[in-house]
Amino acid sequence: MENLQLGFWDEQNGYWISFRGDKYNYQVEGDQSDGYLWATVSSWGDRYIGMGFGADNFACNEDGNNMVCIYGANNDVIVIAPLQSGNKLYAVDLPLGNLEVLESDKDELKPHRLVINVELALDPNIPEEHIDIFDPPIQLGARYTEEDVQIVGGLENLELGFWDETNLYWVSFAQHSKYEFVIDGDETGGYAWVRIADWGDRNIGFDG
Repeated sequence: MENLQLGFWDEQNGYWISFRGDKYNYQVEGDQSDGYLWATVSSWGDRYIGMGFGADNFACNEDGNNMVCIYGANNDVIVIAPLQSGNKLYAVDLPLGNLEVLESDKDELKPHRLVINVELALDPNIPEEHIDIFDPPIQLGARYTEEDVQIVGGLENLELGFWDETNLYWVSFAQHSKYEFVIDGDETGGYAWVRIADWGDRNIGFDG
């Protein structure tokens, strides 16, 4: 019962939003046998409404002054988010983009694999109210495989980048010292780590 949620499809941003939370005055009226889920709605992007359970691709837990969010069965992405002005940040996994669309002549890298599309928000149920400037910065680690290394022709060629939605091109973390790009592993696998103080979009991918 505690996992039951009601939500709507946001057509503009392309993901499901849960009504759970203070913004929509979400209430459960009933018990284990039946009942109603109530929400107060002042605006929305689309009208598809669905019932289900909270998205659990991310598991976020407090670790001292950090929120540590881990995505995927193999710990594919790790996000370490320090408190922001005393507030906890939650990493929220969103639907991946399309590599055939996310490309430009200005690209600093050509991803062969999308890793994640992620927002950092104060409320994990309201990803559209995200935060893009981080003080202190967040850390993000993306797990790479031996296949990734083979595709790019060696560990020294492996790069991680993000799609800049404002300027419409792929930005390489490795080519900008401010991101403190580090490889922690060898040719058989490991993590690519970056430190992020701000970003344009959240689609993240490995070079190809």
